[in-house]
Amino acid sequence: MFIAVRRIHSSSRVTAPVRNQKSSPPRAQREELFAALDELAENHMTLQDRLEEARKVQEERMLEREAAEAECKEMEAEIAQQNKIQSSIRQEAHSLKRSANELKDKIANLAIALRELQAEERNLSKEVVDSPDRIRSELAKAGERLEAAKGGTEERRRERAEAR
Repeated sequence: MFIAVRRIHSSSRVTAPVRNQKSSPPRAQREELFAALDELAENHMTLQDRLEEARKVQEERMLEREAAEAECKEMEAEIAQQNKIQSSIRQEAHSLKRSANELKDKIANLAIALRELQAEERNLSKEVVDSPDRIRSELAKAGERLEAAKGGTEERRRERAEAR
């Protein structure tokens, strides 16, 4: 019973040993088996190297993905924090606008009330009576002027009468 190794493609893949119909001497058979074993060992080493390289690439990609995920989580946390700040600023702005509108209304109401009070003051100032002492002093002065005017009038009459 003799075993030979058969290649399917030009790649390094090797199929399982197949029984050979021809009989060959035992030494030749051993050499074929060792050659096939060497080829399999070489293929195994090549595949191991490729597997190790693929694992390294996969590890690098996994580290990159984890770094990207961590960065995304940080960004999400930052966005959430910024959203909270924006919400509180909006509430504060709304409150300030409401306060500003209330103050504008108060100012408008106070301006109207001020104009009404000024109009009322003007109307009442027309009806204000001067103090009695002031009126007496003004009457006394007016009386003195009247007496002075009467005296001046009588003097002119006398002068006229004398001139005639």
